[in-house]
Amino acid sequence: MKQRYWHIEGHDSFEKIYDKKVKFGCFSENQIKDLLKALTAKAAFSFNEIVGGLCKKKHQNNQATRSNTMKPLNLSLISRSFFILLIFYFLSLLTLHANASNRFVNNGDGTISDTKTGLMWVSKDNGFPINWPNAVEYCKNLRVGGYADWRMPTLAELASLYNPSEKNQNGYHINKLITTTAQSCWSSETRGFTAGRFNFEYGEKYWLRQTYSGPTRVLAVRTSQ
Repeated sequence: MKQRYWHIEGHDSFEKIYDKKVKFGCFSENQIKDLLKALTAKAAFSFNEIVGGLCKKKHQNNQATRSNTMKPLNLSLISRSFFILLIFYFLSLLTLHANASNRFVNNGDGTISDTKTGLMWVSKDNGFPINWPNAVEYCKNLRVGGYADWRMPTLAELASLYNPSEKNQNGYHINKLITTTAQSCWSSETRGFTAGRFNFEYGEKYWLRQTYSGPTRVLAVRTSQ
């Protein structure tokens, strides 16, 4: 294939100053324009020096592009960044654990105060299978900590106790100060012949017939004054 060239010719008045050929494809059109501008301005460089300078600049740009795209990873920097993130992660876990520990207060009388919601809970559920109507009566007749105003909790109140990052002594996701002996506890909310329950193993709310007396408990609550 025949090589093609840029033919660059310049004159000063009637005198030819330069008449050179540059390989086609070595420069872009913009670079050729820059070359002609430099020559037209009679820069203090020869034709070959200007061409050589453009070649060098192009070579440096290509090298910079390759070095940017092929620059090796700074493993020491990545290691430091990862280590710092790891420290912050563990600090956040410690903070969450501290907040959870400070949130619940054992009153020493069978009751647990939740400083976040302002609710007071019994320290343990009823301890045996119970259906919804009997759970309501159980709470009405409950006398713990010198209080007689215990009631059934709402689904939202039960959900506020759920913490997937901690477990009580029976493996349910609830603070260790509160003893639950089954996965689910009844709520005060009803839909026709069903009532809401909250599952402390999976953190889910669901509805079941009120007469069901399988492995379901009741965890009484009262609003602190």
